[in-house]
Amino acid sequence: MNRPFRFGVTAGYAPSRADWITTARRAEELGYSTLLIPDRTTVGISAPLIALAIAAEATTTLHVGSYVLCNEYRHPVILAREAATLDLLSEGRFELGLGAGVSAFEFQRMGIPFASAGTRVERLEESIQILKLLFTQETVNFTGKHYTISEMKGQIKPVQQPHLPILVAGAGERMLKLAAREANSIAIGLKITGHGVDPTDATLEQKIAWIKEAAGERFANLELSQ
Repeated sequence: MNRPFRFGVTAGYAPSRADWITTARRAEELGYSTLLIPDRTTVGISAPLIALAIAAEATTTLHVGSYVLCNEYRHPVILAREAATLDLLSEGRFELGLGAGVSAFEFQRMGIPFASAGTRVERLEESIQILKLLFTQETVNFTGKHYTISEMKGQIKPVQQPHLPILVAGAGERMLKLAAREANSIAIGLKITGHGVDPTDATLEQKIAWIKEAAGERFANLELSQ
């Protein structure tokens, strides 16, 4: 399957409502498909879901997306409600980007335990499974290693079905294979070395190979980005 290229633009700081609306409308006028906001707590980034709701209201065709929400900051039941509401109010223009969280500094500043990478990936995988259930099922029960959901009913459903487009960002083998199994889009992180970012072709080729291996027949329908 040949997918058309899409171009998104990342922004994060909204000094005022007027400035933020201007940014969103300008992105739409320039032909970008999606306006994306990261989820950072220490660098003056606006609250993603609130800012995205304003951007969606100010535009008509522009998709809005998180790039990416840290799974450790939100329980999946709360996130499902907020994401489905944003998709409903934007008439199907929200794209949900998720990650396991990589900034130990931010966790430490907030007093949140920074679990091992393996634990954070496990939680993200369970969270995505719960989100999909809440987006599609009327009654949800889930028992995992990290989350337990009992008789959740009456949850808001997104406009986009069977569920919201889910983007997962990752750089390591385990994260990329999780993304290959569960996501619609994958943001492939670059390798970070002691000398900075190493965007070598060999590294990227290896990451794509991991994705292909885990995705199987799904690979043809996956959207890849950096």
